[in-house]
Amino acid sequence: MFSYEVIMKKKGIEESMNQCESGLSYLVKAVKAYCDKTPDIASIFVDVIKNVKFDILKAEDNKSHFVHRFVQLMRDYIDSCYEHTAAKALFGLCELHLININEIDTLGNIVIEFMKRMNELTPENVESLYSLIHIISEVDSSNELVHSIVSLANEQVIPWIISHQEILIQDESNLEKYDFLILVLLVLFCKVPKTPSIEKSVKEILNVYGNDAGEITDYCNKLLN
Repeated sequence: MFSYEVIMKKKGIEESMNQCESGLSYLVKAVKAYCDKTPDIASIFVDVIKNVKFDILKAEDNKSHFVHRFVQLMRDYIDSCYEHTAAKALFGLCELHLININEIDTLGNIVIEFMKRMNELTPENVESLYSLIHIISEVDSSNELVHSIVSLANEQVIPWIISHQEILIQDESNLEKYDFLILVLLVLFCKVPKTPSIEKSVKEILNVYGNDAGEITDYCNKLLN
């Protein structure tokens, strides 16, 4: 907490916030120096934004630049801690309505890249994937890439998760990530025209998860009714 307070009061933090690579490095080193462990940098960045409420983020140009730096981290550091950190930060920024619609094409292509290699993804990749699908669903569900995302969800992602349930349930913390991926896909399905492929996937999900799976069940029923 001491290191967090130091960071919050540090002069020049606005500049660090705009230079995400430098900011991430600075925050990692600062927190690690005091806590002797690597911190959750994404949460720190989002907390700083929520608590400090920089005027610099109110300007559209600066907001776009700031978000764009995280998008660049996602694109350039796939399969690294920076990819995971950037995805979590973007998820938080989406909740604050700070994602620019112009970034959706890049994020959509990253989603498609992930989905095409579903069988190779780590749980951290899956967390990045559902974060980005959530962002796309919230910011621009009409984007032309959504059609490809929905198709890959029906053809590869959902069948893979369903067929690997016995393996996934062996680790509850990781299982939650796959469950949340299912949930954000169902939310996205609600925002696009319903097709036979979507209906088939939803029925398969409901068959596996049953009638007591909370929001997953609720969205399945919504899509089937």
